[in-house]
Amino acid sequence: MAITTVPQIPRKAGRPPSPYSARPQRTSLGRKLRDNLTGHAFLIGAVLCFVVFSWYPMVRGIVMSFQRTRRGETTWVGWDNYSRIIADPSFWTAWQNTFYFTVLALALGYVVPFFVAILLNEFRHAKGYLRILVYLPVMLPPASALFLFKFYAYDPSEAGLFNAILKALHLPTSQWMQSPEMTMPAMVVASTWMNMGGAVLIYLASLQNIPGELYEAAELDAPGSGVGSST
Repeated sequence: MAITTVPQIPRKAGRPPSPYSARPQRTSLGRKLRDNLTGHAFLIGAVLCFVVFSWYPMVRGIVMSFQRTRRGETTWVGWDNYSRIIADPSFWTAWQNTFYFTVLALALGYVVPFFVAILLNEFRHAKGYLRILVYLPVMLPPASALFLFKFYAYDPSEAGLFNAILKALHLPTSQWMQSPEMTMPAMVVASTWMNMGGAVLIYLASLQNIPGELYEAAELDAPGSGVGSST
């Protein structure tokens, strides 16, 4: 019995591995910098602005605090300037006024924008107009806003805005900026009005992101409580 053998077809040799397939990933610092060149360019511009207009004056002021300039001649005096400031009674008065202003500004700066945001969130119409109206004081130059308060709102005569409101309510008027008791609260009110626009928009965006189902659940759990929203 004859045995026939079938010739085997030789297998095709595999393609040799490419020398580029095993190239290591280039994760060097230079590659990362090239990939983010645009972002770093914008970042460098911002950093340069901070260095020139913020950090350099700050460092320069610290250096000058240890110096004394007389008749164009600057000398190094060490801690003498600080010793004179601490011995001055006005120094501690300035700290008290700063602390008083900070406490009032933080109290009004958080509470007033939050309640204004709640009020705006309840309106159904003209929301865009009201947002612009609230944010408008932020876009005003600080000098213009302060002049507006000083010569119009805080006018000590009966023609002033606040005194006219107090007179209409049959309440005693005030001298405002000319009164030692009312100067600090008046400054805090003006500062809050000029800077609360951004906080109001942040609070308003957070309130509008609350799902309406939560308001409906609150109305069902506490009927007659007045909890509701137009969202």
